[in-house]
Amino acid sequence: MFNEESSIGDSLDSLAAQRRPIDECIIVDNNSTDRTVDIVDEFTDRLPIRVIRESRQGATWARRTGNDSATGDVIGVIDADTLVEPGWTEVIERYLTDNPEIDGISGPFYFHDSPFAERGRRNALSAAEEHGLRDVGHTALSGGNSAFRREVWHSSKRHMKNLPGTHEDVDFTYALGVAGARLRRVPALVAAISTRRYEASIRSNWGYLTATVRTQRAHGDHRTATVQTVLLPLNIVQIAVSGLVFRPYDPTTGKWRPFRRAAVDRVSPVT
Repeated sequence: MFNEESSIGDSLDSLAAQRRPIDECIIVDNNSTDRTVDIVDEFTDRLPIRVIRESRQGATWARRTGNDSATGDVIGVIDADTLVEPGWTEVIERYLTDNPEIDGISGPFYFHDSPFAERGRRNALSAAEEHGLRDVGHTALSGGNSAFRREVWHSSKRHMKNLPGTHEDVDFTYALGVAGARLRRVPALVAAISTRRYEASIRSNWGYLTATVRTQRAHGDHRTATVQTVLLPLNIVQIAVSGLVFRPYDPTTGKWRPFRRAAVDRVSPVT
């Protein structure tokens, strides 16, 4: 995490509220200069937190350090703006116990600070109830809502490219494929993330999207990379339009205020 003082507290609140308590909560501080670490320290009586420093800037290095430091059999992964449902750890434990042949799972998310948050949550929980602990096919692993066996991390990480300008979760998914890992999407693994990606500038989002293409090409998946390249203009338009909806919305009051927020670029998680 890097300078996440505005979101890390809510994320940790959601982890502390798990019905199945967390065994180990690893926080990787990636050179934060704000109050992020101070806020994390306030949760040490509610969560078994270990703060680890990683000086190499970028999500790739932070995620790698966190995964390497984990001691449990299963590693659950979220971002600093992720809010997980109270049964999140239960779903991970029960699904991976009942399906020992599966190496990793990922789940759906909705936007917790958007004007459509309540509808998104209802739809996600409805799908979770409909499917129970059944999966709905193959998936990529999202850095914002996923879990995998620790042994598959250690067997697959050598296949990661770790190249500048690439996405670490896309890189990891391809590496898992090379290692023969079996991944599934589980609708019951519900989480919420913020709309901050949609509130960034066009330039920032262009870099974010092209990092996906760059990662695909690095792994030799030129067909998918070509399709994504063709779709880039459409995706940029979709993000820009969504930003026009999300930025004026105040999730605290539930009202729109014109020009409430201008486009804000964070330090890119792309290494």
